[in-house]
Amino acid sequence: MSLNAFCSGTDGFVTTWFDQSGNGNNVAQTTASAQPKIYDNSTGVILDNEQPALEFNGTSNELINTYL
Repeated sequence: MSLNAFCSGTDGFVTTWFDQSGNGNNVAQTTASAQPKIYDNSTGVILDNEQPALEFNGTSNELINTYL
């Protein structure tokens, strides 16, 4: 399923960023107000230099690692 279809009609936020290396070093954020945005309902996938990106608000958005 595409991100556009999954988030249709709403903004999309990241709760877990999965480590693709197989080492299990995932980062997560369970507090909804602190999750970075990945999809905007009006503009679509968040882009930076025309590449997909996460949008952090600069003050309270963060992903936390629990493996360190």
